[in-house]
Amino acid sequence: MKRKNISITGAEENFFCPFFYIINSFLKLLGNFIDNQLVMIKHVSIVLALVTITSFVYPDEFDIPDGYYDPSEGLFGIELKTALYEIINDHDSQSNSSLWTHFQSTDVKTNSKVWDMYSDIPNGTPPYEFTFVTDQCGNYSQEGDCYNREHSWPSSWFDDNYPMKTDLFHVYPTDGYVNNRRANYPFGEVGTSTWVSENGSKVGSCSYPDCDGTVFEPIDDYKGDFARTYFYMSTRYFGEDSGWDENQMVDGAELKPLAVNLLMVWHESDPVSEKELNRNEAVFEIQGNRNPYIDHPEYVDRVWRAATINVVSLVNWNMVGLPLAVDDPSYQTIFPSSVGGTLYSYNSAYIPETELIQGNGYWLRFQEAGSVQITGVETDQLHILLTEGWNMISGISSAINVSNIIDPEDLILPNSIYGFETNYYSVNSIEPGKGYWVRSDGTGEIIITVPASRE
Repeated sequence: MKRKNISITGAEENFFCPFFYIINSFLKLLGNFIDNQLVMIKHVSIVLALVTITSFVYPDEFDIPDGYYDPSEGLFGIELKTALYEIINDHDSQSNSSLWTHFQSTDVKTNSKVWDMYSDIPNGTPPYEFTFVTDQCGNYSQEGDCYNREHSWPSSWFDDNYPMKTDLFHVYPTDGYVNNRRANYPFGEVGTSTWVSENGSKVGSCSYPDCDGTVFEPIDDYKGDFARTYFYMSTRYFGEDSGWDENQMVDGAELKPLAVNLLMVWHESDPVSEKELNRNEAVFEIQGNRNPYIDHPEYVDRVWRAATINVVSLVNWNMVGLPLAVDDPSYQTIFPSSVGGTLYSYNSAYIPETELIQGNGYWLRFQEAGSVQITGVETDQLHILLTEGWNMISGISSAINVSNIIDPEDLILPNSIYGFETNYYSVNSIEPGKGYWVRSDGTGEIIITVPASRE
């Protein structure tokens, strides 16, 4: 899991509005840029490296066509999902029989054997390997007999129809016997297993929160592959799912919250591999479309963790924060009606700023009262470094009672968290988009997070 830390600077006991001070802009901006690289954010139960959202960079051999994703730039949520659908739909549908040949370019190991995720053991010795054509199913009675065409999104869920049936982004060559044991069970995490394959894939009762019934769990090394497969399927067939099945994981092509949460964990714990990159290119050559969640893993959060938060501002000075991870954190973009040149952080003295960092609190001036809607990716946990004295902080994407702030070193002095709305007031909760003063007894880390009961 990828993490960044956030350093929130401390202050002395004097905390007045920033009308007059001396600017040491270059050093402070440079320092804040470095601090910005140390932000730790947790999305629900997932730790994600995301403060400003950037493109995923690959070696030159993996060339996304120029302009391919241009229509998706700057979008979040349903708007991004719709844009991606328009980019990847109407792919070149393949015949069912052609899949056997296509597997020879999409799922081939370096030793020319079939890359079967239900039998392979990465960085180890698989119990058996299949040879293309020779070991094609056929009949089987045990593992290792032959490989067939596995619809990772079970074909019964879409009534065995085309083009879904032969979409190579979810059809994989796998051991026929294991495929049969998987049947059309949804993916999940197994508590008590009723059957385990030779590479460790499992069938059994689901142990994931709010999940029940029988599920199939692939090995950890390939969970991200299947997660990004499902994100692709939900996007590629967005609005094309009439008559599709509904179960605890999906409703048509829509992923239910249970599935989103589970697959997000898999997506984060098993990042995009070279295998997926190569396969994405091979399928693109065949079908003419790509899996955007392999090209841009950050799109997963931008679609399924997107949120819009309304932040109210009063006339004159306000204490503000950045409640979501966004593309452009400049204050003139986030708060377009604010007064230019009036964003200030605090580190023993007031510091002029141009961008907001999640977890920091700021002063910002407005000519008139109003509100703004901020759209970005939800942040459900921040690790904030306090220093002795007064610190300006902000919270996460949801309101958190101050009693739920995790303070293992007892840094926060009693009754020392204040907000500002014309006058200072003692607060009971940290609201998204607002800034706060907090007084610390020393240097150390606090954690603002969604309580476990709400995750």
